[in-house]
Amino acid sequence: MSCNRYYFILLLTTFFSSGFSQVKNDSIKSRSSLELNSSPLSSSTNNGTVEWACVNKAFTNKCLQYHNDQWFSFFVNRPGKYFINISSQECRDNQGIQFLLIEGNPCKTASFKVLSCIPRLKILDVFIEMDSLKTETQYLVNIDGFLGDFCDFQIQLSSEPRGLKHSSANMDVLQVEARAMDNVNYLNWTVARGVSDSLKAFEIYRYTKMSKKAEHITTIGSTTNARGQVETAYGLQDTVNDRSIYTYEILGRFNTSRLILLSTRTVSPDERTTKNDQNLTIELDFKNNTEVQLLLLDGHSGQILQQSTFPFNKALDSRQNINVTRFTGIGISNFIVRAVNLKTRSKKDFYFHVTSNGEVIAR
Repeated sequence: MSCNRYYFILLLTTFFSSGFSQVKNDSIKSRSSLELNSSPLSSSTNNGTVEWACVNKAFTNKCLQYHNDQWFSFFVNRPGKYFINISSQECRDNQGIQFLLIEGNPCKTASFKVLSCIPRLKILDVFIEMDSLKTETQYLVNIDGFLGDFCDFQIQLSSEPRGLKHSSANMDVLQVEARAMDNVNYLNWTVARGVSDSLKAFEIYRYTKMSKKAEHITTIGSTTNARGQVETAYGLQDTVNDRSIYTYEILGRFNTSRLILLSTRTVSPDERTTKNDQNLTIELDFKNNTEVQLLLLDGHSGQILQQSTFPFNKALDSRQNINVTRFTGIGISNFIVRAVNLKTRSKKDFYFHVTSNGEVIAR
């Protein structure tokens, strides 16, 4: 064999062994063990294969199709409720993963009892609730890429849920208004007092029909007013680079780990302000990446009408246009716009009056 041919074969061998390798738990015999409340395990469906002798398609055909699965197993020391937390999903095709929970012996398909079959998980941090688990019983977890997608992710067996419940329904408990102006989408929402009292923060995600994967935009913590009451009005301004239709999911964090979907709102580039709208224009000057809170207050009562928090970008955020048409429509004519540097707590107020004929006057 010539020297050149030898190196060519060696190069091919190296390429295929590194670029097309499977994870260890691609085989049920080499399944990964999940230990309760241990750090999440990293895994991947990349280039996985299916051990057809170890799956029972008759149990799962109506729920999922196998493509590139992998295996995990676990036991619990006490009977009760437990959770599988899936986090840090990164998927080549933005399709996500499938989830299967089985009680039974590895590869003994006649012993399989399907406890949970989820055809597709959101590409978010999600959890699957497992109720009434038994001791001295082996549980198998099978994860597969939806439509054969290559997905990296982390998985954890836990006594506490983390993220969004996989089957979480939209509670639709927020009053949300949305509009688009130039390349900025604006969302303002109001949360009922009973809900806001126990709310720690909002987690905002967005996606388009093309992207499919929900992208985390920002976290907005709940705030209190001077009387110690939790505020009910919040807002977001999101700079976008195209004219896509964006869908926003507003999730509520009620403790350190669990999320609940509070509302979903789609913003179309056609939802634009009109020439008859009243807009308050201010100029901001902060260092890049400064966390800025922007408050709109009733100039007469001092009540917060809406608020938003964002990392300041000089190129995008120096000029702010705040639409107050819905507030002038209910009789409010004096406004204060307060810009707060959340690190130094310094603030600057801008004062405006809107006349009866809709003219905006800076004072």
